[in-house]
Amino acid sequence: MAVVEDYFRDCYNKRQSLRGEKARFFGHGGTIFPNVSFSNGVQSMGSWHPNGPNETQVWRIFLVPKEAPDEVKDVLRHYVIRYQGPSGLTEQDDMENWGSAHEGSRGTIARRYDYPYTMGMGHESKGWSEEWLGGEVYVTENVSEQNQRAYYERWADLMEHPPTAPQLRDTAAAAE
Repeated sequence: MAVVEDYFRDCYNKRQSLRGEKARFFGHGGTIFPNVSFSNGVQSMGSWHPNGPNETQVWRIFLVPKEAPDEVKDVLRHYVIRYQGPSGLTEQDDMENWGSAHEGSRGTIARRYDYPYTMGMGHESKGWSEEWLGGEVYVTENVSEQNQRAYYERWADLMEHPPTAPQLRDTAAAAE
C-alpha cells in the first residue's frame, strides 16, 4: 500500500535527520524491572503477572503512532495480531518454549546445576549516555544474557537491602 510505504519512508527520513547514524537503531528487546518487557523496537510491551507458583499471565500492549494515517494503523494492527497476538506466529512458539523451560527447570538436573547467564559476557560495549536511563548504558550487537544479569543483580540487591515503605499518614487526620 503506497500510503503505508510513504508513511514509513517519511518516518525514517525524520529519524535520519534527527539521529544520524542512530536512525536505524532498534533494540531487540529488554526488561524494565521488575515485570515489563518490550520488543520489536519498542512496538510492543508485555506486563508479566504471576498467577501462582506455576502460572504467569502476560498483558501485551501494542504501540501505534498517534499521528499515523488510519490505513497505517490498520496494517500495524493486522501485523501484530499475526505476529505477536495470542494466535500469532511468535506467541504460539514462545508459549511452547516457556512451558518447556518451566517444566525443565523443575527437574532433577536443573536443580543440581546453577544457571550461569554468561552468554555474551565481556562483549558489551559502552553505548551513548541517556540520562533518563540512569547514566551509563551498555549494549551488545549480538544476543546476550545482559538483561538477565542486570535483572537478577537488581533483584538480589533488593533482597539484600529492601526499600523501606514510606510512612503513611492517617488520612482522616490529614483531611481535617
